[in-house]
Amino acid sequence: MITESSDSDSPEKRDFFYRLSFLLAQALSTRDLLVGLEPLLQDWGVEGFWLGAARTDGSILFEHASDEDMAAYVANVPLRWDDSPWARGPGGRAVQTGTPQYVADWKDGSAPGPWSPWIEQFGWRSSAALPLRVGDRTQLLSLYSRVPGMFGRQHTQAQLEEFANLLATALSREAAVAAERRHLARQALRDPLTGLPNRTALDQHIEEALARANRNERLLAVGLLDLDDFKPVNDRFGHAVGDQVLSAVAQRLKAAVRERG
Repeated sequence: MITESSDSDSPEKRDFFYRLSFLLAQALSTRDLLVGLEPLLQDWGVEGFWLGAARTDGSILFEHASDEDMAAYVANVPLRWDDSPWARGPGGRAVQTGTPQYVADWKDGSAPGPWSPWIEQFGWRSSAALPLRVGDRTQLLSLYSRVPGMFGRQHTQAQLEEFANLLATALSREAAVAAERRHLARQALRDPLTGLPNRTALDQHIEEALARANRNERLLAVGLLDLDDFKPVNDRFGHAVGDQVLSAVAQRLKAAVRERG
């Protein structure tokens, strides 16, 4: 376990950040990263953690818990960062202010609130709420221990915040990669000129439509549309004008039918 030391570059710290750097480089997904964090944080005396994302409606969307106890705790505690009583704890304040929030000992009465019975039931004594800036959204990593003072005396806050910055960078990278994959997947199913679904999209969805028609005992109709005298447009006015005509027709089709139906 890492303990407080006057040496900011202690062997324990170097070992933790070496293992963390290796995990950040090797993890293939956000889930791999979070699962890999569990044994690392246990070495720091962290007995449970959860990750969530702040939403515009004032709630915090729960995304991952380190174990069943942590999942059960989060299931009983509304996660908020607005002006509700549930948002006045460390997690809500961390999101509101963008700064880490620490509780040295939940039993000293310094952070009372509607969550107190659940804190007592699960035996948490100290906690750290670390806001993470991931792309254009704020995520929250909350760490818990059943040892009082764990995040002040035995874990320097500077080390925790250094860890939080590294984690936010890794999550931002993963989010950017995932967004690019989604973009490429959408592009693969669309005609680049008109934005209409292409043949690949038809092949992908026709089976779904046939299965739905069979399940509902209904017929499936497939319509074919052809543009008469389109070639003379290209020949007379050029392909650039022809592309404009196709785009205009596509926009009218989009306005006339549902995207999925």
